[in-house]
Amino acid sequence: MKPKRVDELGPADFSDYPIWEFVAEEVEQDETFMLPVAQRPVDHMNGRLIYTQVVFSCGRAIPALLGNLSVDDPRSTRTFLTLAIFNDGKRFDLARYFDLDSESHGSSGLARFLGMAPEDVFPICYDISDLCVGHAEVVRGVIDREPSNRLSDGELMKLALKS
Repeated sequence: MKPKRVDELGPADFSDYPIWEFVAEEVEQDETFMLPVAQRPVDHMNGRLIYTQVVFSCGRAIPALLGNLSVDDPRSTRTFLTLAIFNDGKRFDLARYFDLDSESHGSSGLARFLGMAPEDVFPICYDISDLCVGHAEVVRGVIDREPSNRLSDGELMKLALKS
């Protein structure tokens, strides 16, 4: 299969291969190119994205793309997890509290994108246990509206370097 840029991937690309990995060094492309991962379940998510269904607090399920999962470190996953939601042919990337666009693309922005109340969206649950092995809190996770613990810049850097 030919590599694709991460921003060109959509739901149709994930029907046969729900896990994709960055492969810039292997294909002499820039760092945004990805290839599908055929073997499942995987035992790590380093440099990989996973397509799955997420379930909102109201019970609605919707396709999503998860990234920055550290299968053996729930704290790192809670802090750095990325979530992209696909709805009506559009994509919304949820910003984390420390991201520059957190005001417009945080939890309230996602609720607006979906036309829902924030309390109907959060918490968001996902289960990737059929695709990935790892810590139970990571493979069956919850994304809260607001983090229970905000880390300082120094703590974020220390955790990022550890991961």
